[in-house]
Amino acid sequence: MNTDAAQGGPGAEPGWKPVRFETPFLEWSGPYFVPVDPAARGLAMRVTAEHVNYVSIAHGGVLSTFADVALSYQLFRLEEGGLPITTVSMAVNYLAPVRLGDWLVAEVTIERLGGRLAHVSGRIVCGDATLLTMTGVYNLLRARK
Repeated sequence: MNTDAAQGGPGAEPGWKPVRFETPFLEWSGPYFVPVDPAARGLAMRVTAEHVNYVSIAHGGVLSTFADVALSYQLFRLEEGGLPITTVSMAVNYLAPVRLGDWLVAEVTIERLGGRLAHVSGRIVCGDATLLTMTGVYNLLRARK
């Protein structure tokens, strides 16, 4: 995972910059953005034509992928060089339609961090509106001592 040094980029809101993940699927499913301020947390994306279904609403699979990436990214950031993780389970509640052009921001809380498992929750917002809520359980693939 690396971030471009410059602020902005195609589709970015002020204060956000592109982030590149080292897997083709995540590159294909984005683009994703992180705050320019390294102390800030969050992950964002702009809904583009590639993300919407035949009624111009973001496809649920796109949104659940974004939810999974957002939840897992906060865990990944816990260790220098990245904490390897895999998803055990995840639930997404779709509360409102997500439209073409929407700027989505994921807000994530790590609820419990154990030795092998982490429980994480969050929501995805557009402006002041909460569009999705999500919870996940993740395997922490630390080297065994």
